[in-house]
Amino acid sequence: MGGVLSNCFDRERVLRTVEEAKSAAPAVGDLSTEMGGADKIFETVIVGGGVAAGYAAREFVRLGAAKGAVAMISREAVYPYERPALSKGFIMNKAKVPGFNVCVGSGGENQGEQWYVENGIETYLSTSVTSIAFDSKTLTTDKAGTIGYKNLILAMGARPVTLTDMKMDDAAKLKGIYTLREVEDTQPLLDALIENKGKKALCVGGGYIGLECAAAMTVMGLHVTMVFPEPHVMQRLFTPEMAALYEEVYAQKGIKMIKGTVASGFVGDSNGKVKEAHLKNGEKVPCDVVVVGVGAKPNVELCQDKLDMEARAVKVNGRFQSSIPDVYAVGDLATFPNAFLGGVSSRVEHVDHARRSAMHCVNVILGKETSDYAYLPYFYSREFDLSWKFYGQQSNETLTVRDPGANHMAAFWMEGSTVVGAFVESGTAEEESMIQALARAKPTIDVAALKAAKTVADAFAVLKPHCSM
Repeated sequence: MGGVLSNCFDRERVLRTVEEAKSAAPAVGDLSTEMGGADKIFETVIVGGGVAAGYAAREFVRLGAAKGAVAMISREAVYPYERPALSKGFIMNKAKVPGFNVCVGSGGENQGEQWYVENGIETYLSTSVTSIAFDSKTLTTDKAGTIGYKNLILAMGARPVTLTDMKMDDAAKLKGIYTLREVEDTQPLLDALIENKGKKALCVGGGYIGLECAAAMTVMGLHVTMVFPEPHVMQRLFTPEMAALYEEVYAQKGIKMIKGTVASGFVGDSNGKVKEAHLKNGEKVPCDVVVVGVGAKPNVELCQDKLDMEARAVKVNGRFQSSIPDVYAVGDLATFPNAFLGGVSSRVEHVDHARRSAMHCVNVILGKETSDYAYLPYFYSREFDLSWKFYGQQSNETLTVRDPGANHMAAFWMEGSTVVGAFVESGTAEEESMIQALARAKPTIDVAALKAAKTVADAFAVLKPHCSM
């Protein structure tokens, strides 16, 4: 269902409902000020329909401050969903929207149309915000008129880097080349995987998307090649020793990796469908399906000339306030001072941060939270039978231990004798809890004892006394 829901509130009803809601929730502002002739006015407007938007909506509901006071505007045609499922279950044809709407990814309720209606959150799907007038606190939309707000949460997220961004305009016109970020992108990719079973696929990129898509496409019966410029996969996190495990497993699954080069162009057949990739090193790679997964760009176009920017995103304080105090930015869109890291400026592209930043922001708006956001960095992924988690910070020194002949592996980032980050592959529930506790506590340990560990179990035995779980 797209567009404006049929139970759209008019201005007078919104104002009445907001006053009723204020009796059950902390007041956050007076909406009586004229807002540039807005057709509708809300206490808080969320721009975006991704993970952060969905979790923000849930937090307003949890705190009893949603009914009649909150609106969400999304250019997508579906309600917010857990995006990580796209590169896992969805493209393996095992999961469909609305089956993974937020907040099922964290064990919460599936928030579909009925949930938003019952909780009084006005939703505008398939609707784009075309401009924001920050001085009059109004949004202009393509389908819902002009909407006024007291507080504005910018949750537009990011979009994939495309071939056009890579200066390959002609290649971008070819059929069979895909990015992966939204259901709208991913459904055609799934259709192509089904249609091209037994044929050749190419993943451009060796990070999260490249690894997860390569695994999924292999499961779907395609012959997969990966190409990336780095010397090993997941270079932003993995050391060469860590990466070796994954490269071994992928090779066993029949996936070919071409490292140290990039795609420089693509050639199509007479029907305009991709048939070959040309690499900078001179190689030519036949391909029937291509996935480009080389990063993302924050969607800042609505605000980049009006709000302070940092690291290509909206600069916010520890409470997610932008340079205009009643305007907030969360998730991928925000560059924030991370209190856990002593105020180090951070921008995090991950679902866990999207969830937590949105919830923190809502609590700030409602006067429930006054402290700065302290985020323990957390990343995870699953491919084939592999499943890893990482917590904390990276450093120049890493100690790695792997069980002989197995995929069970742990790694620890050290600053001297202090553990600042921890990782486990194929870990037990206890080991996963321990790496989180270690990264949070940053204990000083016996480095010699850890280096002497022959197995993952040995390593965690050394570290267990330092874990308070």
